[in-house]
Amino acid sequence: MSVDSFGLQSRDLEYIYKYSGATPPPPSAYPRGYRQGAQDFVRNYIDMRMANTKLQDKYFHCKANCEAAQRGQGGKAAACNMSNAREIFDQRVKGDSSAASAADQRANIFGREHAGEGSCSDVCSPFRPNGLPEKY
Repeated sequence: MSVDSFGLQSRDLEYIYKYSGATPPPPSAYPRGYRQGAQDFVRNYIDMRMANTKLQDKYFHCKANCEAAQRGQGGKAAACNMSNAREIFDQRVKGDSSAASAADQRANIFGREHAGEGSCSDVCSPFRPNGLPEKY
């Protein structure tokens, strides 16, 4: 015989999480947002390569983070994970300087923090390189 000595079975799960201090599981949209956020990064990387903007990649860093963050918590988590992994790779494998990595991270954070303020192309315009075709 099971006994509900705390009287929780009749309570709503949201109520339990609210008052217990426990962290609720991610919402069902979280995995989809994460996957779509990762896709935003792939698309922006391809765009950056096609635009051939060597040493002027901050715009695409910002834009990928902005677009992913607009997809909710899952997308924002993907943006953080992918940005950090890329900067670790760039420093340890490609030999980029810590100053270059810090500049990329500033663009990454800017994109995530300003994601709700309009289109990501507009949000990231301070990082847009001169001569970049309008389609980006």
